[in-house]
Parts: sequence; structure tokens; C-alpha cells
Amino acid sequence: MDSKDRGRSAAFLLALLAGCGSYDHQELPLPATAGTGGTAGAGGGMAGAGGMAVPLCDALPPCGGDLVGTWTVATCAPTVGGMVDLTGLGLANNCTSAPVTSGSRVITGTVTFNGDGSYADATEMTGEQVYELPPPCLVLSGTTTTCADIAGPLRSVGFKTNVCVDNPATTGCTCTATVEQTGGLGLVSYNAAESGTYTTMNHALSMTSFGPDTEYTYCVSGSVLKLTLDSLSRTGPLVSPIVLQK
Repeated sequence: MDSKDRGRSAAFLLALLAGCGSYDHQELPLPATAGTGGTAGAGGGMAGAGGMAVPLCDALPPCGGDLVGTWTVATCAPTVGGMVDLTGLGLANNCTSAPVTSGSRVITGTVTFNGDGSYADATEMTGEQVYELPPPCLVLSGTTTTCADIAGPLRSVGFKTNVCVDNPATTGCTCTATVEQTGGLGLVSYNAAESGTYTTMNHALSMTSFGPDTEYTYCVSGSVLKLTLDSLSRTGPLVSPIVLQK
């Protein structure tokens, strides 16, 4: 390449760089969503910290907020996990819990928080879960029993139905149980309440009727309320939030 060709090539390269320089330093725009405390975003999401959209059914960090008003439960199905509490059922001493392998709750209806500190819970809850019963749990009141026969006594933790079958791999039982109740807002209980009083402090919510308070942490973000159930049900804890909307 002679000196003229080299000169023309250098000039072309400089022109190309000059035309692209402004693009190299340009930042791509973020989605048009609000920051923490914003409103619901497009596609069923809602605004989260840093302007990033959070899917409607996903958890948010506790943030508190104004609860007063009527909230409708969203079509999210909170997941059940953890352990089924088997204490106090007369089973063997080394049988105190059973792991939940799958399950969810379907909650519908409304909850109204009034300005005077009272609430009305018009929710319905159903659900199904599977849990694994260890072999030691087949001893009831000192007598060895079968998976089919142990299913009935285990209903007393709060299940509506409970069916257990032999699991050859573990020599224990695989149990499939259902729940069904009115009120309680996610907590499986024979004493599920449909009304009572409530208090809030920072991002904690306590709902009182009779018996122990039901405890939640919560976050109100625009027209969305997300409740994390802190009180433990004997049927296993919810490991995803209860979502409600105005």
C-alpha cells in the first residue's frame, strides 16, 4: 500500500470512529417502572427496589404501609414447604415431623382492614400437599401400624383429608393431604377466624381473634399488599407470600 492509500485508509477510520463515538458511551434505558413503593408495573408485575419490575406473585422485602381498605386476594397460589408438625400425636419419640415435598394453597376472597383496628376476613382456602412419613412414625401408642391406618390420626394436624401409601424406597409412607377452611388468611387452623382486631408496628401485622395472634410481615406497594405468614401451621409453613390487590 503506497502513502496515498495509507492516508485514505486513515481518514476513513477516523471518520468511522467519530460517527460511533457518541453511541459507545450511551446508556441503555431501564424499564419505565417506579422504585420501592411504586405502583404495579406492566404485565402483572410491580415496582421493586432500583426500578426493577417484581413479578406480582414474588416476595418483596417488608416495608409496612397503610392497610386500611378492602383487599382482594390475587390469583397467586402460595407454596407450602418445610415440615408437618407431628408432635403430640402419640407417635414414636423419634417421630416429630415429616418433610413436605410439594404443595400449595389456593386463597380467594377479600380482607377488609378498618380504620378502627377491626378486620373482616372473607377468604376461602383450599389446597393439597404431599409429605413423606419416616418409618419410625408407623408406631402409634407403642403399636406398629400401617400407612393406610396411620393416615386417619394424622388428619388432626389440620387436614381435611389424608391418604398414606407405602413408599418402598424409604419403607415409610407417602401421604397426600388436603386442606379446606373459611377465614384464617393463609393459616391452617381449626380456630380460623373471620373477624377480629389487628395492630401494626413498622412492617409487622398481628391479627387477633381468639387463641394466639396470627403474625405477618407485610409490604404495601401502591395497590398491592404482600403478606408473609410468620405464624407456623402444623401442616407446614407457607414459603411464598399471600398477595392481595385493591
